[in-house]
Amino acid sequence: MIKCPYCREDWNDVKNSRSTKSGNQVWRRRTCRKCGNSFTTYEKAVPTLTVIKKNNKKERYNRFNVYTSIYRAAFDWHKKEELIDEITDIVETKLLDLKKKEVTSTEIAEIILKTLRVKNINTYLRYLTHNKRPKSEEEFIKTLKKYK
Repeated sequence: MIKCPYCREDWNDVKNSRSTKSGNQVWRRRTCRKCGNSFTTYEKAVPTLTVIKKNNKKERYNRFNVYTSIYRAAFDWHKKEELIDEITDIVETKLLDLKKKEVTSTEIAEIILKTLRVKNINTYLRYLTHNKRPKSEEEFIKTLKKYK
């Protein structure tokens, strides 16, 4: 049970519940039975994935890693945090759609690139150059053509 942020009691009732605009969270309005204060909670499905890194180490999926990798490439966006959060949600949905227990960091990068290609071309290019690290102009052009 969720604890009341006012009195820390875990005895509360859900008064209202609905999906958020993006459809990937549930918004719940709760009332504490002890102190009577109301508060809002958000519930979200979190992928339980194992990520296989390039060095073959395995680690639990971490939303923050996806968010920060996009954040570094998106330095010129207005309302950056909201947009990156939205893109991270899209990436997580696509990861869940894979229906896999393990996913490579390369697969995650591919999903991020495909999503950024549609959302913001400048951020897509910065992410591409940082993530793929082309060693020459020819390699960069070849990589660009791959994601066209």
